[in-house]
Amino acid sequence: MERISWYIKRIRDYLEYSQEEFADELSVAFSTVNRWERGEAFPNDTAQIAIYSICERYNIPAGKLVLDKLSQESNDVIENIGEVKLYHGSREGISGEIAPISRKGCDFGRGFYMGTDIEQALTLVSENKHPKLYIVTLNLDKISLENFGSGFDWVMVIAYFRGRLENMKGTKLYNKYKEMAENGADVYYGEIADDRILDSLRLFYNDYLTDTALLKSLSAIDLGWQYSAKNEKACREINIKKEIEIFRFEQLALEKILRDKRNEGRLRAETIRRENLRNGRFFSEILEDDSLI
Repeated sequence: MERISWYIKRIRDYLEYSQEEFADELSVAFSTVNRWERGEAFPNDTAQIAIYSICERYNIPAGKLVLDKLSQESNDVIENIGEVKLYHGSREGISGEIAPISRKGCDFGRGFYMGTDIEQALTLVSENKHPKLYIVTLNLDKISLENFGSGFDWVMVIAYFRGRLENMKGTKLYNKYKEMAENGADVYYGEIADDRILDSLRLFYNDYLTDTALLKSLSAIDLGWQYSAKNEKACREINIKKEIEIFRFEQLALEKILRDKRNEGRLRAETIRRENLRNGRFFSEILEDDSLI
C-alpha cells in the first residue's frame, strides 16, 4: 500500500492538485483518495488504470516514478563481502526452492537468471498477469564462474544455446562454441542480449551483416549483465532478500518503457547496420579462414 500512496502523492505534485481536485479528476470521492494516501485502502485495478491514464494525459513520467520507487526499495538490500546484488523478474512468482529450470532456449541455456539492471528485470515480466520482482544476492566465493563478456564469443555462445548453430554441426566453429558453452561452470555471466539477436544473427549467417555490424547493433541498448545459475550448487548460493509484487499501475508504466525501448533499439540497430555494411568480416569469411576460428 505504501508504494501506491507514494505514487499518488507524486502525481498530485506534478499536477499541483489537492486531494479534492485529484478525486474530481478520477470521479471518486475525496475520502477515497485520502484513504489511499493514508494507506487505509488500496485502489482496485480499474482505479489504477484510471490513475495511469491521468499520467498519460498530462505527460507525467509514470515509468520514472515506478523505477525510482522500486530502486529505493532495492537500496535497502546490502550485499556482504563476496556477494553481488541482482534482480530476478518472475512471471508468476517463485514457489519452492530456486532451481535452474528456465526454458532451454535462453541466452545461456537452462538456468536461474538474474540481472544487474532492475529495469530489465521488471520490463521482462511486465506483460504477465501476476509478475513479481525479487532482489537477491549471489555468493560468488563458493562457485565457479564463466564470463562470456560482450564480444564475438558472447554472440556465438548465445547463438549455440538458442539453437542457431545446428546447421554447422561438425565444423570447427561449431565445435569451438559447443565446448565453450558446455564448460561446466556453476554460473555463466555476460551482457544481456534482447530478441533482436535472432534477426541480426539471420542477417549475419546470410552475409548481409558483418561481425562488427552484428556486435554494434546488439549493443545499441545497454540492458546490463545477466547471471545464469546453471546447477543446484549455484542456486543454493542465491538468497532472496526481498519479494515485490508488481501491481497494475506499475505494470502499465513498465509496459510503456518496454515498448519505447524496443522501438528505440530497432531504430538504432538499423542505423548501425547501415553504417557498418563493410566494416569487419562476413560469416562466410570466418568459416573459410581457420586462423579466425
